[in-house]
Amino acid sequence: MTPWIALAVTLSLLLLDAPLEPLQRSRAEAIQRSGELMLRLLNDLLDLARIEAGKLALLPAPFDLPALLGAIAAQQAALAERKGLRFDLVIDPTLPAFAANHCSAPWT
Repeated sequence: MTPWIALAVTLSLLLLDAPLEPLQRSRAEAIQRSGELMLRLLNDLLDLARIEAGKLALLPAPFDLPALLGAIAAQQAALAERKGLRFDLVIDPTLPAFAANHCSAPWT
């Protein structure tokens, strides 16, 4: 974790422990989500480097698709809000709760 991401996440956690107005809480939660997203992106980049170096095996794994879409939508909604736009996520009720990523062959 880079020092800036660690600082942002730590400060947002401290803020969230304090009594906050709704707008302040929303912004502190956005900071926390953004920091966590940055950490995931950095980890994904490191994983990609391992894949390209042939040092990481990929296997199919189930994941919570609605939760993933919700997390992406929350980030995009915050960006849209700053531009005076609204971002809505509508999930088809027939969408399966869990999906699996598929690899044509495991990487070794």
